[in-house]
Amino acid sequence: MKTSLEAKYLSIIFSMILVVGCTSNTAPIPDFKASVRQHLDTVENRDFEAFKNTLTKTDELNVIFPGGGILENTQAVIDFHQDWFTDKNWIFKTEIVKVIEGTTQSTALVKYNFQDSADTEPRQAWLVLTFQLEENSWRLIHDQNSRIDAEE
Repeated sequence: MKTSLEAKYLSIIFSMILVVGCTSNTAPIPDFKASVRQHLDTVENRDFEAFKNTLTKTDELNVIFPGGGILENTQAVIDFHQDWFTDKNWIFKTEIVKVIEGTTQSTALVKYNFQDSADTEPRQAWLVLTFQLEENSWRLIHDQNSRIDAEE
């Protein structure tokens, strides 16, 4: 009798484990390339509120500029972009060149053209963006810019 009762309990426990395992958070990973495009579009369109929603919720975000300057935390990045987006003259056009996708972190290589205004020469740079999966959204955690010199 005891063996039958133990088997019944084991069967119930096993069934509960299966149900919990099947109903756990198995939300699909969002499309990474689409998330990168969305982030870049928020910059190109100076959409500050949407831009903030693409950033990590931690204070670990940094941006490294083509000349080597750095914004060392998320709030500094937010403050910079809030000010930068008020300038309506610059033009920023991007092309996603390559993505490397992981399950919790992914990286995009982007080539961009930047102009201070429509009548200035464009400058080109490489942009490496690293995103981390947070609350089922890809959020930016690192932004590295490298100038492309004309003679290269």
